[in-house]
Amino acid sequence: MLKTPPIAQSILWAYLHSLEVRPNKIFISKEVKTDASTTSKNCRVELVESELPGIREVREFMKAMPMGLIEE
Repeated sequence: MLKTPPIAQSILWAYLHSLEVRPNKIFISKEVKTDASTTSKNCRVELVESELPGIREVREFMKAMPMGLIEE
């Protein structure tokens, strides 16, 4: 999926509305933070730029698991 401002904003909007309790803060990737900032301001949710250390390695490890824990 392309990471464009309208897509990032719609995903954030849908995500926030799916939650029973709205968080004060959401950790988000650097690439999407700027695009989703308008929606977060309107919803009064702080976006914190964060890259989880080792997330790519963990994803690759999980994909290699024979039990099919992660589906594409």
